[in-house]
Amino acid sequence: MDTRGVRIELRLNASPPLVSVTRRFVEEALEKVIRDGDLISRVAMATHELLENATKYARNAQAELSVTMIPHGDGDDHVLVVQLRNETSSTHIDRLRTVFMELDACRDPMQFYVDLMRRNAQSAETSGLGLARIRVEGEMTLCLRVDGTTATIVAETHVPAAGLT
Repeated sequence: MDTRGVRIELRLNASPPLVSVTRRFVEEALEKVIRDGDLISRVAMATHELLENATKYARNAQAELSVTMIPHGDGDDHVLVVQLRNETSSTHIDRLRTVFMELDACRDPMQFYVDLMRRNAQSAETSGLGLARIRVEGEMTLCLRVDGTTATIVAETHVPAAGLT
């Protein structure tokens, strides 16, 4: 199957019931082009975590989600990109920037993740745990783009040609 141009784009009201539905939709769609069940699971988890954050922090619960697989390099390898875009408060953008700076600066993402879990257990404050989970358990790179009060979080992972159907 030719996987060039695989793209899922959703604009939705980020409500808790839609998080799981959207996760399953993404999972089922990827099963048509990717044979690696672990990779599909990791991408579905990243989708879930990002949408869960949107339910809490998106202005008017409006969010745009895209899942895209694009060719990478000279071979048949691909990059799978999960992107969530939403408007949010400047306070939340500041928190996101802090989490991303900490993630970028850490030497050991797993240790950072464990430390965040410990901090989260002792505090009700926003922790960035979902982002750290995407980085560690999802084995994905993350970046943050900010335009005014619009935050875009991008998670990427490599899809080897052998993992495609």
